[in-house]
Amino acid sequence: VRNHKDLFFRDLGERQLRNIKEPVKIYDLIPGEEAGEPKSVEAASGLRAIAVLPFQNMSSDPDNEYFSDGMTEEILTRLSKIRELKVTSRSTVFRYKGKGIDPRDVGRELGVGSVLEGSVRKLGNRVRITAQLINAADGFHLWSEGYDRNLDDLFTIQDEVSESIAQALRVNLTEAEKAKLSTNPTQSIEAYDYYSRGRHLFYQYTRGGHRSAIEMYLKALELDPNYALAHAGLAVCYAYFIVRGWDENPIWLGKAEEAALKALGIDQRLPEAHFALGYVYEMKEEWDKEEGAMRRVLLLDPNHAHAHDSLGDVCYHRDQLEEAIAEYQTALRLDPFHPRAPIQLAATYEKAGQYRAAIAQLERTSEILPDFDWTWIYLGDLHHSMGNYDQALQAYQRALTIDTGGIDAKVGLGLTYAAMRQFEEGEQIANKLIAASSKPREENADYMFLVGMLRRARGDLSGKCPVWPAQKVPSDLHGSAWRDLCPHGGPG
Repeated sequence: VRNHKDLFFRDLGERQLRNIKEPVKIYDLIPGEEAGEPKSVEAASGLRAIAVLPFQNMSSDPDNEYFSDGMTEEILTRLSKIRELKVTSRSTVFRYKGKGIDPRDVGRELGVGSVLEGSVRKLGNRVRITAQLINAADGFHLWSEGYDRNLDDLFTIQDEVSESIAQALRVNLTEAEKAKLSTNPTQSIEAYDYYSRGRHLFYQYTRGGHRSAIEMYLKALELDPNYALAHAGLAVCYAYFIVRGWDENPIWLGKAEEAALKALGIDQRLPEAHFALGYVYEMKEEWDKEEGAMRRVLLLDPNHAHAHDSLGDVCYHRDQLEEAIAEYQTALRLDPFHPRAPIQLAATYEKAGQYRAAIAQLERTSEILPDFDWTWIYLGDLHHSMGNYDQALQAYQRALTIDTGGIDAKVGLGLTYAAMRQFEEGEQIANKLIAASSKPREENADYMFLVGMLRRARGDLSGKCPVWPAQKVPSDLHGSAWRDLCPHGGPG
């Protein structure tokens, strides 16, 4: 099949054949006039919504998984910068990793017209890559190619794959887009290798994974101090230590801003760098600066779902609720399995008084992402705000089965016990917060907040309202409990 590019084939999937140990991929030969090649620009336009499935690691060493994932992400990122394409985001396509799903099923599930799949085999200084673009409607191949090159040619291969896909879909690339596709992030393949390892570790979304990712990014920068992507990766890693509650030392925020500015100092046209800086501005609640950064991201990468999500946050905090809903919905169209946008969308519905819409959104999300703790935390928050305390307790407890150390789920539990006047249970939660913290009681914002709320729930209204803990993400649904007990203000 690989050596007959003048013919067209339908992918029939893998079959088990007699006397052959491993499954074999089977293809059906299609007459040229029936094949899936687009007959017109109009026909091609429907194919321009594309999903890039994770490339298979065909190496004998499973440790090379980071390399095949990196190849997938590089091609996905390059394609997402082409304005005429609608590219499904990473967090959605990587759900299909290792599942061997039929591209036609992917097309139906994600609403895309074409699917790119491929494989990578890395051996020493050689790399073999195969890629095929498939019409998701009928399984016909639109384009396929194989590459067997030295590792030093890796960036050239990525360029060629991206440009070939654009040609197959009859996309007219602008000069700026051609320049983006041909720009190599670094001249050092070894630095790229460390960067790929770091990105792979980052997506584990664990404290240990992030610490290891930082080490990999720093090694990449030792080899190439001007590697802007590695600086941007560092920035987001640093920020995550505060966002995830792993370490609330403000030094992480300063390091994140410094790394993002370094990335921009090297490459002003790098969307990842603008996003990293915008992420820092969001944590600092500098909404105007965040909006400017995220709009620059979308000028450079129109398929950046997380930038739309962040713009939704800006609109949310400005009480521009219709605009916020539109941004979150755009993020979800680009990334149907985005973990955060549906939760923020529900929070926006709640803020607009659309409680049924908020509950429905979170219940849909809990079916799609049952192991994402924030889904259950905000379902608990919403039930709390509606006075459904038993359902709130169940949701928070479900979140704690996923992340036993989750601070926000514990705060939610404590607030709900306060509302139910079960003060002993609430105080037990507060004690668990301090037992798991390295900070003294007076410096632990979550503990002091919950203890203060329990005090007011008991009827002791002396003194000021408890201080709302900073850097909650997004923190606003917990605010209903705050407003009940501190009616003269709201969380900030």
